[in-house]
Amino acid sequence: MRGLRRRLLRSRPAVLGRHVMSTDRGAVRGNLTHFAVPEAHEMLFDEMPSCPAYGGLSFDGIAVNADDQLYLIVRTPGARVYIGPNLSTVARRTQIIVVALIHGRVIHPEKGPAIAAWLRECWDSTFAEMQAAPKQ
Repeated sequence: MRGLRRRLLRSRPAVLGRHVMSTDRGAVRGNLTHFAVPEAHEMLFDEMPSCPAYGGLSFDGIAVNADDQLYLIVRTPGARVYIGPNLSTVARRTQIIVVALIHGRVIHPEKGPAIAAWLRECWDSTFAEMQAAPKQ
């Protein structure tokens, strides 16, 4: 993970200010960030994959904090969310995201398990790739 941190330090630091999110109703200015990670450095993707079960949820990038802990950066139409740094926290925050989407009537409850599985797949594949990356 040390090599990952070095590569991310060369990237830009996290910006937690305003950002633009698109929804069915056009562009919405949002500044909500949930589970923010202090002193994190982000690597945002050029192409952000969307969840097949709900296109309004995307995997925007990864962040690493000063302790070399890995976080996924996901975005909904209303906010961006950091999930990580370990599997139990990912599972808990995934449940929070799914329940919030269902409670807000953004998705039908039947889509919840597919969204949770997609977020878990994002975490598993990213974590495995970072573990396999050569250390610098």
